[in-house]
Amino acid sequence: MSTPFVPPPTDCASQLDALGATWEPTTHDDESPEGYPELVCTIEEPVRLYEPVPGITLRYVEDDTPGNVLVNCQTALSIARSSQVAAELGAVEFVHYGTYNCRPISGTSELSQHGFANAIDIYGFELDDGSFWTIIDHWEDFVEAPATPGGSWLRDWTDAIWDMGFWNIVLTPEYNEAHDNHVHVDLTPGGNYYYWE
Repeated sequence: MSTPFVPPPTDCASQLDALGATWEPTTHDDESPEGYPELVCTIEEPVRLYEPVPGITLRYVEDDTPGNVLVNCQTALSIARSSQVAAELGAVEFVHYGTYNCRPISGTSELSQHGFANAIDIYGFELDDGSFWTIIDHWEDFVEAPATPGGSWLRDWTDAIWDMGFWNIVLTPEYNEAHDNHVHVDLTPGGNYYYWE
C-alpha cells in the first residue's frame, strides 16, 4: 500500500506552527466571479485557519460559534500575528466579516484581494474584561487621538499591526463610506498604504 504524498512544510507553514496557530492545508479550484469570466480567483497555498493564536478565538460576525477561514498561507500568518497583538492588548475574540470572496472591487472590473484569499474585513474584538469594541460603534473618525476606550483600543491595534508590517494595505472607516463598519486589511503585492485620516 502506497503512502500518500505529503508536501514538505513551507516557511510560511513553519511560521504558523511556531505561532501556535491551528490550521490545515487545503485545496481550492480556480473560479471566476459571476459575469466576469475574464477574472480568475486563485488561492496560492490555501489553508484553513481555525484559531489565530492560542487564547483568542476567530468568529464570523453572523455566527455565534468560533469557525475557520479560507485564506492563503501568508494571509493566515498575518491574521495570526495581528491576533497575537490583539491578545496582548487583552482581546479574547477576533470577529470578522469574511476573507475569501471571488468578486471584483465594487464599481470596477478589477479583482478584489478577497478573490485571492489575501484579505480580511475586521468587525471588532471582545476583551477579557467583557468589553466588545466594534468598528461601526467605537471607531472615532477623523481624530488624531481617540478619546474613548473603544476608539483608543481599536486605533492602538491598527497602528500596531501597520507599524509591525503585517499588512500592505490597511483601510479604516475614513477611507470611504463602504468601509464605515469594518477595517479592511490585505497583502496587495507592492502595496504600502494605511488610511485612517
